[in-house]
Amino acid sequence: MVASSPEPTLLEAYLQHLSKEKGVSPHTLRAYGQTLSLWCTFLVDREGDDQHRDLSLSVVRSFLGERAEAGQGRASLARAVAALRSFFTFLQQRRGIPTDHLQEVEVPKVQRHLPRVITESEMATLLDDLGERDFADARDRALLEFLYSSGARVSEACSLTWERLNLEEGEAKVLGKGRKERLVLLGSSAVEALRSYAPQWRERNQGGDEVFLNHRGSGLSVRGAFDICKKRALEKGLTEVTPHTFRHSFATHLLDRGADLRTVQTLLGHESLSTTQIYTKVSLSRMFEAFRQAHPRASSVDFQKDRDE
Repeated sequence: MVASSPEPTLLEAYLQHLSKEKGVSPHTLRAYGQTLSLWCTFLVDREGDDQHRDLSLSVVRSFLGERAEAGQGRASLARAVAALRSFFTFLQQRRGIPTDHLQEVEVPKVQRHLPRVITESEMATLLDDLGERDFADARDRALLEFLYSSGARVSEACSLTWERLNLEEGEAKVLGKGRKERLVLLGSSAVEALRSYAPQWRERNQGGDEVFLNHRGSGLSVRGAFDICKKRALEKGLTEVTPHTFRHSFATHLLDRGADLRTVQTLLGHESLSTTQIYTKVSLSRMFEAFRQAHPRASSVDFQKDRDE
């Protein structure tokens, strides 16, 4: 007689729901799992179990207070609230457990910092001088050109396959958040870099179809892409450059050159236009700074302070 598998815990069932039905990214799955594991441990210590019976609003607030005392900032606490709200919705819909306490919890306001952007001339310096002496050079040039041309997220670049890449048409299909497919565009420099990299890829590939490979010939990891961006930028004297910097610069440079916000929203894969609007602030701040530095009677003006007030 074959023993039946034990029923998954509430948390395990929820994480399976996120992975198999919602198609969330591995990063989100890991972050939610870590937060909710802490939540379940907190419940066991305080309530004796983690079955979510008869919880009061004060219990939820006590958990968030404990996380704040542990050193979590406003952004982390806001993510914890989001994870708990999603988990509680699952418990209500799938298990009939009345856990709507988070509707009364105030989400900590998160101060949004303007994203790091490098100038067009800095981007040209970074990309134009990349040689192709070996596999790493060709791969790095293709990766950086792809990131800047497409505005893709680093996870989208690392999961890109040749089947989804159309160099003839200058486009690629990437899988974004929630496994949603979207079309990104490739300029001539990106297409040329990818074509030049292709022979090196064929020699190094170990049987997969991922476009960007590590030195062993398997798919490049997100961490590996971060390291490449940091290394190549430092070689040009640029600091704090990540794959996200290429995405942010892509959006800002498009707006600087007259692209409309809706087009940039579509290319970035943002569901909400408000998410894209932060780049208009970046463009405005760059304009104000250029004016402040160039105008002979404007150097003492703090435009950002005036706007905030």
